[in-house]
Amino acid sequence: MCDAALVFCMKVLAPHGSLVMKFYTGPEDNLFVQRLKRAFKRVHRMKPEATRDESKEAYFVALNKRNVTLDEVFS
Repeated sequence: MCDAALVFCMKVLAPHGSLVMKFYTGPEDNLFVQRLKRAFKRVHRMKPEATRDESKEAYFVALNKRNVTLDEVFS
């Protein structure tokens, strides 16, 4: 689902735009972070303090969208 949101974002978000995405941690997190870093200049991974320790819930905050193609992001 994160990949689908990123594809949508790359198609409609204006240059220098931002994306905030809730996700559940898993084995493919690092691959997705690499994609976000290709698409945005700054990427942060956050887990709010109010979240329970055992929760796998977290957020990506991606700032300042780059002017790149989908092929460049998913290469």
